[in-house]
Amino acid sequence: MLLENPGTKIKEALAEAEEVWVATALMKKAGWKLFASLPEGVKQHYLVGTDLPTHPDVLKELMQKASAGKIAARRFGGEVTYHPKVYIIRKTDKSLVAFVGSSNATLGGFENNVEMNVEVTSRKQCEELIDWFSQYYRNYGVFITETFLKEYRVDYAKISKGYRKVAQTVKQVNENTRLSSEQFFSQNHHEILAKKYWWLNSSEAFLWRKNLKTRLIDLHKRIHASFGKYELNDLHTTLTGYNRTSRHWINPFSGKKIDSIWLHYGKSPKQLEKYSEKSTRSFVNQVRIQVIVQHRTVGIWLMLGKQGGSSWDRKYFAEQMKVESVRNQFYDCFNKLGEGYWMDDGSKRGDYVFPGQLSGPQELIRISQEATEGHYFTIGRDYGWEDAALSDKHIADTVLSEFKKLYPLYLIMRHLH
Repeated sequence: MLLENPGTKIKEALAEAEEVWVATALMKKAGWKLFASLPEGVKQHYLVGTDLPTHPDVLKELMQKASAGKIAARRFGGEVTYHPKVYIIRKTDKSLVAFVGSSNATLGGFENNVEMNVEVTSRKQCEELIDWFSQYYRNYGVFITETFLKEYRVDYAKISKGYRKVAQTVKQVNENTRLSSEQFFSQNHHEILAKKYWWLNSSEAFLWRKNLKTRLIDLHKRIHASFGKYELNDLHTTLTGYNRTSRHWINPFSGKKIDSIWLHYGKSPKQLEKYSEKSTRSFVNQVRIQVIVQHRTVGIWLMLGKQGGSSWDRKYFAEQMKVESVRNQFYDCFNKLGEGYWMDDGSKRGDYVFPGQLSGPQELIRISQEATEGHYFTIGRDYGWEDAALSDKHIADTVLSEFKKLYPLYLIMRHLH
């Protein structure tokens, strides 16, 4: 069926909606109003463009609802102009209908302009449209962030008329926040770890975290075979690939929030088997070297277990620091780490120590003894997520080189039965 103005038909279909997919180059308040009142039980997916002047208040509402886990919403982050107008609705009776044509999600597009759209009722064609939407959403959908909105709103306010001017002013904003195709970890991989998503336990958040976990496993495949080349001869992964990274789902063991996901290496399965306590044999309760992805950074850290763990390693490290020759070796290795590195001993003092700042090897005795199991003990460095060292081309060498620096310290801190 041909429709010049699809607003009425879309509204009728939405009254029976079970699930909705919207891909539009432009969405204004009047267009958003048609969808904003949908009940929370209706599953909703939005991929909205900003090459044309989508209203910043609409983007803000999409961001807020997505952050609360009520809908799935992204803006298009590809490097070409995004221009579709596709509205797909699955009704409660499981039938599908789609509206495809020239109408953006605006009052003009839905009611006032001269437009041309096609109502699609073929299940096969509607399912093909859903597959098309999912592909673009997955590959080019970018989180709507406060940073983007702040810049976008300034330029939007300057616009008085004309889409051509809009495209010119918005282009720079998009380029400044564009999903980088050169970085190993994308903007989305980091954005799911923003504070507003830490406690979000939605299917959308689960999928993005799972995507990050998969990316970390990809990194493992790149670097693990080269451990020997970088002299990481006694640094091991877990027996099961499932545990090579931290959890990507929320449960009581994750503190009911996820603010980071990491890939870690440490003692071998045979080395862990010698501990009698089941909790001690756990990989995360032992000293580890890891790559940890956070909101704006990627850290490469040497850690004494997790909070409340690593009893054997902590006691062993404290004893090691009483031995002058070992203490001197640790002191020299720490100072050689260089700029960017820090030590957080997890003590009540709360002081970070940087290479070259220790008064001498003797200070390591105090540091190792004051460290408590209630806090992490970490030596590491953090790279900004856009650093060239984390590009797809360089990340493997970056990680392996930093692991090699931390490895002598790992050997000194590691307890073996």
